[in-house]
Amino acid sequence: MKLIVCLVLLAYLAMSVEGNRWGTRRTNCGVSVWSEWSAWSAPAPGGTRTRTREIVRSPRNGGSPCPTLTETASRADPWSRQGVQQKFHNKFMTGHTHYYSFIPDSSRAVGLPGLVEAPNREAHVLGGGDGGVTLLPRDLLFMIDMSGSISSSDWTTTKQKLAELIERLCGSIGRGRQNNRIAIITFSSRVVLNFNFKAHWTINSVKNAILAMPQARGSTCTGDAFEYARQYMFEPDTGIRSATESVKEVLVLTDGHSNCGAALPNAVRRLQVKAFVFALAIGDYGTSGKAEIESMVSRPLIDHIFSLANFIEFRNMVNEILLYPDKCAPFELK
Repeated sequence: MKLIVCLVLLAYLAMSVEGNRWGTRRTNCGVSVWSEWSAWSAPAPGGTRTRTREIVRSPRNGGSPCPTLTETASRADPWSRQGVQQKFHNKFMTGHTHYYSFIPDSSRAVGLPGLVEAPNREAHVLGGGDGGVTLLPRDLLFMIDMSGSISSSDWTTTKQKLAELIERLCGSIGRGRQNNRIAIITFSSRVVLNFNFKAHWTINSVKNAILAMPQARGSTCTGDAFEYARQYMFEPDTGIRSATESVKEVLVLTDGHSNCGAALPNAVRRLQVKAFVFALAIGDYGTSGKAEIESMVSRPLIDHIFSLANFIEFRNMVNEILLYPDKCAPFELK
């Protein structure tokens, strides 16, 4: 009888300890994925639209609080140059701070197999660290126009300012799991691989390689650059990581309309399956030129197109970004 009583007491104590452990476990807030966007409230170019999500797990014991449950978007001109330095910093330079959620079921993927992008690259999806969200570094491919319309002095400016931007990327560059990796191809009448993702592991090494890039002037075969990137730059032997290890992004820096090479629409569609695409469009673009740039980039357009009038504006934009004290914090205009 005493043995039975002892066993009952031991079982009760074990249950109490287990219950206390679960009762004090830190649990982060979990939220559902975003709903579909509502209809625009007014015809273009005005109007707003909203989307919502729900709390599926409340935070407990000091867990991460719940993020916003409603998001509102406004129509805006992606070609506006007002505040472009702020937009470029917040949407491109600080990309390492964004959250992405890996979902094993690839049928749920958006943009990349097995990877669901957190809306607007800034919101928590399905909770904190124990809810499936992983903070991923970036494998960044720069596609740089070196065609004959770019003067030697503008080419020098491009290299100098790009090298300075590299140093300001949130997450830095290196072999670490949370470091970014950089690759660069240049294009004109032909496509040149300057270096792949495993060629340089320090900021200084990348900067020196950028400053040494020669300019092979010629036509603007942008479609060929997209095809080359799709075929060769997203293979494991380039040093690029798997979908669970990094986010794949491309920045196209160009000063004009393509005029040779592969059909751009087909090349763009194939590359956008592999990566999110941004464009730094330098110069004055007509209707057809804007349409071409808009076809290149990921959606929403407002987050992926950065428009500058000339290379002087490019230099000034970079200089402004360099003055900002925290490379990982959102840029705020004075």
